[in-house]
Amino acid sequence: MAQASDGLRLRGQSELLTRRLKRLLDEYSDGLAVPKELLQNADDAGATEVTLLYDCRENSDWRGSESLLDPAMADCQGRALWAFNNATFSDEDFDNILQLSGATKLEKTAKVGRFGLGFNSVYNLTDVPQILSRHRMLILDPHGERRGEGYLEAVYASHGDRDTGVELDFQAQPSLLDRYANQFAPFAGVSGCNLQADEGNFAGTLLRLPLRTEAQAAKSKICDRVYSDSEIGGLLRLAAEQADTMLLFTQTVRTFRCLFLPSNATDPSNQTQLVFCVHKSPLKYFQRHAIALPPLPISGMSQADQEFAAQSSILKVAEALIESATQGGSGRNQAHRCQATVEVEVQLGDSAHDQFQISTVASTRVWLVCAAVATGQSLAVALEQRRLGLAPVGAVALPIEQSHRIVPLSRDTQPASLLFCFLPLPVENPFPVMLNASFSVTSSRRHLNEVTVDEKQGVWSLGEWNRVLLTDVICPAYIDALKILSGMSLVNAEISQELWPRFDRATHSVWRPLIEKFYASLLDGQAPIFHTSASWKSFGHTVFLDPSILSLGGISDCLSRLATRLVGQHEGVASLTDGVRRTVEQLGLTNKILQHQWSAETLLVILVTNMSRLWKSGYSEDCFGALKFILDEICQDERRELKSASKTVTEMVNNALKKYCCIPNANNALCKPSEILDQKCLAARLFDSEDPIFPHSDLRTEDRLKALRLIGMRNDLLWAEVMRRAASLTVLAEPHREERTKVLLSYLGSLLNRKFRHPFEQLKSVEFLPAMRKPQDCCFNWQSDKYLPGALFQPDKLYTPNCKDLVSASQLVIDESLFSEVEKSVRIELMKSIGVLNNVTRLVTWQQLVTVINTRQTNEETLRVSQCVYRYFSRKLSEKGITQPDVTNLIKQVPNVIWSPHGFRRPTQVSMWKLDTDFPPFLFKLSPELIDEAFMLFFKAAGVLTKFKTKHFVWALGNLAQQRASTRLSDDDLELSLGLLYKIVNSTEKFQHKNELLAPDKTGVLRPCSQLCFNNIPWMDIVQLADGTYFCHQTLSFDLCEKLGIRSQRESMISQAMRPLPFGQHEDLTTRLKSILAGYPFGSELFKELIQNADDAGASTISFIIDHRHHGTERVLSDNWKELQGPALLVYNDSTFSDADIEGIQDLGVGSKRDELWKAGNYGIGFNCVYNITDAPSFLSDGKVLCVMDPHCKYMPGATAATPGGMFKELENLKDTFTDVFAGYLPEHLQQKGGTVFRLPLRFSNQSKICQKVVDANEIKTLFDEQLAKEELEQAVLFLVNVKEVKLGEVSQDGVLNTLYTVRVQADRLPDSKEGLDDFKNKCEVASQSLMTKGISFQSAQ
Repeated sequence: MAQASDGLRLRGQSELLTRRLKRLLDEYSDGLAVPKELLQNADDAGATEVTLLYDCRENSDWRGSESLLDPAMADCQGRALWAFNNATFSDEDFDNILQLSGATKLEKTAKVGRFGLGFNSVYNLTDVPQILSRHRMLILDPHGERRGEGYLEAVYASHGDRDTGVELDFQAQPSLLDRYANQFAPFAGVSGCNLQADEGNFAGTLLRLPLRTEAQAAKSKICDRVYSDSEIGGLLRLAAEQADTMLLFTQTVRTFRCLFLPSNATDPSNQTQLVFCVHKSPLKYFQRHAIALPPLPISGMSQADQEFAAQSSILKVAEALIESATQGGSGRNQAHRCQATVEVEVQLGDSAHDQFQISTVASTRVWLVCAAVATGQSLAVALEQRRLGLAPVGAVALPIEQSHRIVPLSRDTQPASLLFCFLPLPVENPFPVMLNASFSVTSSRRHLNEVTVDEKQGVWSLGEWNRVLLTDVICPAYIDALKILSGMSLVNAEISQELWPRFDRATHSVWRPLIEKFYASLLDGQAPIFHTSASWKSFGHTVFLDPSILSLGGISDCLSRLATRLVGQHEGVASLTDGVRRTVEQLGLTNKILQHQWSAETLLVILVTNMSRLWKSGYSEDCFGALKFILDEICQDERRELKSASKTVTEMVNNALKKYCCIPNANNALCKPSEILDQKCLAARLFDSEDPIFPHSDLRTEDRLKALRLIGMRNDLLWAEVMRRAASLTVLAEPHREERTKVLLSYLGSLLNRKFRHPFEQLKSVEFLPAMRKPQDCCFNWQSDKYLPGALFQPDKLYTPNCKDLVSASQLVIDESLFSEVEKSVRIELMKSIGVLNNVTRLVTWQQLVTVINTRQTNEETLRVSQCVYRYFSRKLSEKGITQPDVTNLIKQVPNVIWSPHGFRRPTQVSMWKLDTDFPPFLFKLSPELIDEAFMLFFKAAGVLTKFKTKHFVWALGNLAQQRASTRLSDDDLELSLGLLYKIVNSTEKFQHKNELLAPDKTGVLRPCSQLCFNNIPWMDIVQLADGTYFCHQTLSFDLCEKLGIRSQRESMISQAMRPLPFGQHEDLTTRLKSILAGYPFGSELFKELIQNADDAGASTISFIIDHRHHGTERVLSDNWKELQGPALLVYNDSTFSDADIEGIQDLGVGSKRDELWKAGNYGIGFNCVYNITDAPSFLSDGKVLCVMDPHCKYMPGATAATPGGMFKELENLKDTFTDVFAGYLPEHLQQKGGTVFRLPLRFSNQSKICQKVVDANEIKTLFDEQLAKEELEQAVLFLVNVKEVKLGEVSQDGVLNTLYTVRVQADRLPDSKEGLDDFKNKCEVASQSLMTKGISFQSAQ
């Protein structure tokens, strides 16, 4: 501004609107500010329902600048929060909303909200709020105060002026709807809004708050907070959490709902989704105010709805009172109350959880709401400060649970205790009820204004208003609520005081006026809010018990009830909780309480004096409880003397106890202490518990009896009374008789222990003792079974309990349990004193054992009894009381006398050696429980074995076979037979008749071992055994079979196939062969001898073949045979062995050719040269006969010194079974039918008894390759009669037969006549014999 010529310039303080709004938002940071302020404004306007709608539409189609108020408004067409209420804005409301401080409503008592102040909370969400009501729309634009920053710059330019918003009047200018169609398009369908159809009118109020975007937040001068989906979600969740209390104190609003409109919605009228809805309705009115209020101008409201709105509109009542008082009306001194129960229902929609993750649950809660409109000091202040529009109104509310009980509120309960100014304030409420009033709060709304120093000095301010509200309005409403609760019986004594205000909760000074007024009203007034043991009473009709009584735990309730019966007819007894008592003390009101308080001594003396009256009047239970408490107090300290007094039970109380009948006996009748008997003493236990001589059962604790003893209770009996007690047992029924007997024995034991001299022997002839009954799980009959239960016997007819296991089957035993209460040190002496028996005879003891044996059971009981009997007889044997013949004679009568887990056994079936094994049911080692020196003398006398011997195992096996009688054994029997067989074969005692032993066959039948064989050729699918031969069971190991002499399957098959005649070289065996080899050294003579044998046999060809391979070792004749499956020399000729040849080869030196002199070879001696290279020669002739020579008796099954070898003529089964053996005869290369194959396994070890030379295939190959040997073969062939061809060959590792050398003879002319041929053969024989003689060459033979 330019400076004027006079030197003056206009200048003053000012503040930008945006800055002011920002400061307001900073001061007013309530998280629910927007929903609460919108709800409050609707309530002030008289609306009955409020709806918030979260609109997620972006409305891209409605952002065209040509039909917007300003292009900048395009950013405000998207997501928004809508607020609807069914009341309309007045012209005054449109004006008020423009005032930041709400100054236009200061004098409006009937309205809570300060439109300008509270409404501005919407700027938390938006920069451009829009309000539609009736035919007017107001769009606020605080940023318009500066050029170029507003959202309505085009509007300002068209008007040639600036402002911070624009108002549109559709009634004055209907064309606005078409001109700015996009601007108003989002309103269509929201809460029934249809501006086009309704000609610009809307019956209600609709606020649109475009949510601030990031772009708007970046330039906003008010708030830079962006309200995203998550921010709005948090706001709605917070609103849902407080939904059930939001409408608690609203005046007209009954329904508050929150809706959600998805981003893809096109029609808000039917596409909104419910988030939550809160609705309140009245249930019962306890009191109504009498002020007539005009009905709400809202269509469709019923008379009941109008009444509820009128009764809830306490602000309008206050306004009417103030107006009436201003005009001098008469209602100023009348009390105006509205008291009712209200139901608040919270409903949740599907989107509550799905869209916004709201955890609040649907609920229905009933509240007691007590509202008051004050007519005293608060009304005077309101009149005095009329310009401030103060309302002297207040209310309290308490929730009533479904169980119809009141639960005090706190900051930790749900709902929490809140402070309201008709809507919840963010101010802590320290009281157990909801408080509501037109409080004066600080600008942040988080604290109440307090009384300042100025107010204390007489200067009035808003802090004084809060004090007046608390004392003049809230306190009466508070007490009204407690009165109603007392009439509804919704609280007990303790809970009722938990609802009272207390200093330990409300520590801030602002609350002190309410607490002071509350307690002053209670102690001076007539309000019946003291919950006494009788009923609800006022302070003047209440007697309080001393705090020392109240600290006595559970007895305090009992004493309170008794005090109720001792006070005046119209009085009741109550107690104060600690919190209330401390509050009273802080307020300095303790003396008033003491005037109405009974001390502990006063109460107890009055009680004892009047106990008989109370007892007969039906209060015996409480009297009894008090008496027990008194006795417990007396005995609290064992060192306390009777004359000393505790804090509670004084000497005066003790004197009253001694004087009056105050001790109940067992019949519940009162008597003096000197008239009863101590139930804890032994003498008293001889009486029935219901005997009137005893104190009541509840007085029989140690401490209480100690107290009773101090006042003269008796504790002993005379002997005559004892005898009468014993005789009286016969008339008692069980179980009392048993208990009484125990008591009597216990008492008798105590007399012995105390050295009393009494004639105990008098009891011998008294039938007062029962016999011990057989235990329920006992397996044999007792002598006591012969008598009815409960029978009584003289002591001299009973045995002591330690004889039980020796006599119970034939004699009576005293019941040991009867002595359970007798000291152990005197039990035996007591039994002896009254004549109980203790000496047992051997016949009685033996009868006990026989009875147990006859049960045929072996359990812990029969074991225990047996042990006792064995111990008894061992002791008697040791003491020479009985002899071994005595024991033997007893056992002859009952042989099975030795206990085992498998039953009682004969002594000869039992071994005492702990390493022996059980073989049930035949042999048993002594059970571990019986291995004790205490039993051994009896066992030895009875004939128990020291150790099992082989004969015992054989006996058991024979018994098993006899029992099973050639039937299949069970699994257990099979296991038993195997165990016995193992014991027999492994015994150090030699059993000479193994063939007589029995073993299980394959099917589990016991057979002689000579009839069994074991399967050692598992590869065979089908096995045929000779008649009378069976496979042994699979569980028999080969080792066991061998030890039992059971033949293997191979041996069995071989024995079937072997020629029954003896076969083998059996002259001098290995020694003779070794001597023969001295004349047949290793060399080419081996070939010559074998060629000669072939020629003698009529063969035309002979082949010598080296087989380098190792053949299979599984399917062979024996395990040792595996050694013969390695490299071998095979000799093949195309002739077969005759029976004579086979017989000749057995003899060493004779041979089969002794009668055929023309045959050059002597089979017996010459053939034995093969032992130079082998220990077990064999040959296969004509594919039908297999001969094996085994001088060592090592390889051939069944070979012996008498028959060291074997011959097999039936080979079909053998070939199928022992395929690895026959593979060694080269069936794939040599024609076995019509020929003979010798197989000479090469010696691989120097352990031979015939020849120690080890021969390998290469050494034989060397003989093949020597030229001299080849030449001798060629020359030898010239003189052979039949052999025309000799071949040398070898079989490689891959099984291929290769011919190495061949000698073939072709004769040009032979003699025609038989004589000529014989002559030729003779000459050949002579020449051949010469050649075979050592040292003669071919040339010499010529």
